[in-house]
Amino acid sequence: TVDGTGKIYAVNFNSLFISSDGGNNWTNPNNLLFSPTKIAVASNGNIIIGTTNGALISTNGGVTFNTIATLNAGSIY
Repeated sequence: TVDGTGKIYAVNFNSLFISSDGGNNWTNPNNLLFSPTKIAVASNGNIIIGTTNGALISTNGGVTFNTIATLNAGSIY
């Protein structure tokens, strides 16, 4: 996923990766507790991740995440 500033966001296993230089270098600001399945970046910069246990949101560039929805029946794909 690419945001309005050109940052690239990617997820795999329990990690979020962010690149500010077209994918040449990546940072991993936070290990996630649940396996991410989808990612979206809102126009205000909030990062929303669907996981195997619900949805998470970060309002600080991925440094921390808060649960916004918990699923008992499955994953967000």
